[in-house]
Amino acid sequence: MQPEIIVRPMKKEDLQAAMFIKNAEGWNQTLSDWELIFNENPELCLVALKEERVIATVTGINYANKLAWIGMMLVQKDYRGMGIGQMLMKSILNELKDFPCIKLDATPAGFPVYAKLGFAKEYSIYRMIRLPLNKLYQEYEKFNIKAAQPEHLQPLADFDKAIFGVERQTVLQYLYTQSPATALILEKKDIIKGYIMGRPGTNYYQLGPLIAESTEASIALLSNALSALEGIPVVVDILTDKKDLIGWLNTQGFNPQRELIRMYYRKNLIQGNVRQQFLISGPELG
Repeated sequence: MQPEIIVRPMKKEDLQAAMFIKNAEGWNQTLSDWELIFNENPELCLVALKEERVIATVTGINYANKLAWIGMMLVQKDYRGMGIGQMLMKSILNELKDFPCIKLDATPAGFPVYAKLGFAKEYSIYRMIRLPLNKLYQEYEKFNIKAAQPEHLQPLADFDKAIFGVERQTVLQYLYTQSPATALILEKKDIIKGYIMGRPGTNYYQLGPLIAESTEASIALLSNALSALEGIPVVVDILTDKKDLIGWLNTQGFNPQRELIRMYYRKNLIQGNVRQQFLISGPELG
C-alpha cells in the first residue's frame, strides 16, 4: 500500500527541504527569497509530504488583498506523474478563493496543466541569460538616472503601483535591501518616471523589475545597472513584445533560455500598464 500524500501549510523548518528541491531543478532563488515569501504569507505557502518528508512546494504572495501570485510550484523528480502538482494547485487555489485576481508565470510544460485548472494566457515572457562578460553597455547622458536612496522607496512604490496595477512595496523594499547597487531611478523634474532593481541568485544575478516610459529609457536604466555587474552572470525575464530591448540585449551578450507564459485565473481584473513594463521581478514574484 502506497503511503498517503499529505498537503499542509509550510513551516519554517521546511525551507531547507524546499531549497534542496529547488537546487535539484537548477532554479535561481536563494534562501532569502524563500524567507521573504514565507515570512510575508506563511498561510499561503504549502508543502506536500510523503512519509513526513517534503517532496513538493507551492507559494502564494498577497498583493494588497487584490492580487495573489502563485510561485515555486516544485515537485521532486522521483514523485512526478502522481498528481501531486495538481493536488497542490487545487489546495492553493482554495486558499486564494477570496482574491479577486490570481496570476502565475508558467513554463511551457506547466501551461497545459494550469489551463485545465482554469488559467488563461495573458502574454509571453522570454528568459534571457548572459554569462560573465565585460563591457559592452553604454551610457545615456540625456537621462537623469541616479542611485535610489531609502527616501525614494515610497514614491518609487507609488509609481510602480500605477504601472504594475497593485501595491507591492514589501517586495520592492526587499529588492532594495538585497542589492542597493542596482536600484536605480530615472527622474524628470524630480519625479520618478522609471526604475530598475535586482537581486543576487543562486546561479545568476536577476535584474528586474524594470519599468520605464520608453524603450530608450529602459535601455538607459538597464545599461547603467549592468555597469555594476561586470564579470557576473545575469538573467532577465523580458516581455516578448519589447522587441527593440530584446535586440539590444542580444548585442550585450544575452541569449534566450526559455519561454514563460503569464497566466491569470478565470478573470484578469488587474492588468496594469503593460506597455511600460519591460522586465518582471521573476516568476515567483511577478
